[in-house]
Amino acid sequence: MFRKIPLPTVAVVLALSATGGLLRLQGFVALYWLFGAAAAIFLLAFLLKALRYPRDIWTDISGSSILASVSGAFFMALMQLAVYLKAFSPQAAMQLWYLTLIGYTLLFLWFTWHYILRNLNLQQFYPAYFLIYGGIALTSVTAPQFGADGIGRIVFWVALLSFCGALAGVLYRYSRPEPIPQPFQPFFCLFTAAPNLILAAYLAAFSYKPLSILLTAQLIVQLCYLLVLTQLPRLLRIPFYPSYAAFSFSFVITAYTLLQTLAYLEKIGIAYAPFFTWLAAAESLLAVFLVLYVTVCYTSFVIDRCFRCQHTKPND
Repeated sequence: MFRKIPLPTVAVVLALSATGGLLRLQGFVALYWLFGAAAAIFLLAFLLKALRYPRDIWTDISGSSILASVSGAFFMALMQLAVYLKAFSPQAAMQLWYLTLIGYTLLFLWFTWHYILRNLNLQQFYPAYFLIYGGIALTSVTAPQFGADGIGRIVFWVALLSFCGALAGVLYRYSRPEPIPQPFQPFFCLFTAAPNLILAAYLAAFSYKPLSILLTAQLIVQLCYLLVLTQLPRLLRIPFYPSYAAFSFSFVITAYTLLQTLAYLEKIGIAYAPFFTWLAAAESLLAVFLVLYVTVCYTSFVIDRCFRCQHTKPND
């Protein structure tokens, strides 16, 4: 059964845990723990697969730059779950967070060496690469929870610079006449995930944020969000692929970043129009809906694969 769980399931774990954090910002503490528990269940299922079939995982990440980049969501999810764990055992949570940072750094370096320096293929430069070059910014978002603000500031600059490099490669790929294969088209949603995550990292890592920079950055990420929204109806009509996971975290982090921006404006005494409160609520509702939708799709996908394969491979 566990062998049928696709590697991108880790992105569902990330989305569920991040959704809990988004809802907690708005006072829904019970839902925070509910989504955290759901994330833990999905993570446990994936870990059971990894422990039983480690060669499958290695085959995935060493043979496909897309799957290797998606594996970055595994460490992002662990960082989020470390924040949940802090409520029960601060020491264990801190150890998990630092171990995850080490693992993420090793993945970042290995991916760069294996898929950029040794086997560069611009035809494979999809937005999934943002989960490596950009996704590591989640370190900066969670670092204050563990008193690692200095690390958060350093990682912010690493994430920003590496994301800019990856963005150049991705834009080149999208400018090519060759169509994007259908299984990879949902990754387009990561065009809103990465910029918003970078901005969320900036908000968390630095105590002083020049208002002009913050508002300009927020305008840019909202335009990225709008761009993705224009493509969302078409993308949702695509048959299910594991890349559907891109529909989830991308929208959660966008809503989260807007809420954090509004909270900072309130903190420094800057008034804003009620429209932005409603906008944050609308983005949050859409994010929760998409996360639930993707979770149901993944669950159905795995169950269906198990039923179809139970007679041919009963040991799986």
